[in-house]
Amino acid sequence: MARIAVAIARVQGSRCAWLRGSRFSAPRSCSRPQGLRAARGLGAWRLDLKRALPSGARYRITAVGQVRSGGKIRSTTARATATIRKGARR
Repeated sequence: MARIAVAIARVQGSRCAWLRGSRFSAPRSCSRPQGLRAARGLGAWRLDLKRALPSGARYRITAVGQVRSGGKIRSTTARATATIRKGARR
């Protein structure tokens, strides 16, 4: 495994708005992660964001293993996905 790439989406009904840079994209399919960014670590990984995600929404976090093949980084079929709800601040 060369690295772990992570994609974050805000869930809107049955579609996902993927985090690309510092903004969310227009809603699209949740099955194809967009805006993959490299996380630190392989077994236990972490991803630092420049700013906090807005509260009061559901987010889908998809981690994809990537391997080096022929000088290029390619995504594997192994994925882990979790959906979380970030509550409003009190």
